[in-house]
Amino acid sequence: MSEKSRVALIFGAAAALAGGGLYYFFKVYQPKQEHGVAAKEIEAWEERLGQVRLCLLGPSPASSHSGEALAVRELAPDVWDRASCTKLIGKLSRGVADDTGMIKVEHAWMTVDRAAAKVATAFASHVDPSGDAPDKRSKDSPLPAALDELDTARAQLREAAGMDPPTTPGPAALPVAEMIRLADGSDPVGSLTAWLIPSAGGTLGFGSVKGKGEVQLTLVAGAAPNIGKLGAGSVRAVPDLAWGAAGLRAQVSIGTIDVHGAFGQMVDLPVEFGARVVMAVGGFGNGLVAYAASNQLVVARSQNGPFAADKPIDVGRIAFSMDPTGRGLVAWAGPTDEGPLRGFIAKDGTPPKIVELGAGSAAQACLTPTKAWVGGEDQFIAFDDAGATPHVLPEHELVGCSTEGALLHKYGSTHYAVCAETCRIADLTRPPAHQRRHRRRRQGPRDPCARPGARGVDRGQAAAVLRHRTGRDPDARVLQRQGDRRAGRDRGSRRGRSPAAVIRYSPIGSATVASVLPRSGV
Repeated sequence: MSEKSRVALIFGAAAALAGGGLYYFFKVYQPKQEHGVAAKEIEAWEERLGQVRLCLLGPSPASSHSGEALAVRELAPDVWDRASCTKLIGKLSRGVADDTGMIKVEHAWMTVDRAAAKVATAFASHVDPSGDAPDKRSKDSPLPAALDELDTARAQLREAAGMDPPTTPGPAALPVAEMIRLADGSDPVGSLTAWLIPSAGGTLGFGSVKGKGEVQLTLVAGAAPNIGKLGAGSVRAVPDLAWGAAGLRAQVSIGTIDVHGAFGQMVDLPVEFGARVVMAVGGFGNGLVAYAASNQLVVARSQNGPFAADKPIDVGRIAFSMDPTGRGLVAWAGPTDEGPLRGFIAKDGTPPKIVELGAGSAAQACLTPTKAWVGGEDQFIAFDDAGATPHVLPEHELVGCSTEGALLHKYGSTHYAVCAETCRIADLTRPPAHQRRHRRRRQGPRDPCARPGARGVDRGQAAAVLRHRTGRDPDARVLQRQGDRRAGRDRGSRRGRSPAAVIRYSPIGSATVASVLPRSGV
């Protein structure tokens, strides 16, 4: 190799090394530094976003979709501190920052700022829409959509900065509604005839298997339906389903019940003009049965001995409930429905303490772990053995009780009242208009189950669905005059003879909310 060639090779190698160094610096090292600076800024902003999510959605969001998580959070008695959330949301914008020099990142930050401004405006509207209380709001809240838009902007920002997709606590989404076939062995439950408003531990329903008699359904969230055969007019006790009581024409029979629904060891208490059992709790050797007969409420108790009836109580309308965990409640108005409201909670054969509930209507009832809720029309009352607390809520119905409190729905609206020691209004965003129209076409103009004696709209098998219903039930009465001969056929707080009713049964947070619709509403 000549001297010139050797010199050219040396300079060529030097140029290549210099070029490689420049390429590494401008194409690898510098972009990494810029992306690192951008990532640090994004992570600092995400810390502020995390504080907003904690304030709005709680420490354990029910869904990674912010709109869904917000809806569930709204159904908790204790939601957020408005002032604290407002301050945190005010810090959601990017703020003063150096230009990263990356066009995609800068554009993504502009999208984030627009979305953050929408969240701030939407939150102000959500908590105080133009000075109107949430139950007076005429439009859907914009907050769920604004939060979802901010989530999308955040994902785009991380992608522009070369970062991994964001991780959000909580399940990917709320679980899809599950259709559960109700059957006694291989025999499908063909109709639901009555049901109780759900309590914290679940709910009870009553139906029939074609050609094989009546059944009682014990429905608990997360567990398989428990379906037990019944004799005519019978109710199995809670939590021990191996005994119960039956209201017959001339007596109330209390005894053990086998898997076929037949009574074994039994005690008969005489009645006139028939009776209807409304509650059976505890064990057969230490239990309580309440039944209505001839405009009177009778409590029969057993404490290591045979059941014996206490002195009858003159009553008008009665509301009652049984929680599968083993408690029951009964509340009643005076014989003319104008007297004072009274009630008690029972779990065994101990003499129940009757509590004065004040004025009100005994139309609906359910149980939280510590309280009983009863009411209707304009007032709902929470009580325990220590006393009662009234809550005035015009035009509401009691949907059910959870482990945290009670959930009420305002007729004909998306407004709910979530109650514990106090009540607050929660407004759930409705589905898009085209979905609402589609649902109305499938359900028809009215709910046949809401009318006594209405015919079913389909003849399918009964099924349980993990959802909850909104809408007014114009026949939310529990028990009419005890002399009503039809009372013996109605065990629950909502009535109907649809052979195709379905139970919509929904855990909302720790709540258990259920109601019944005709099959066409599924």
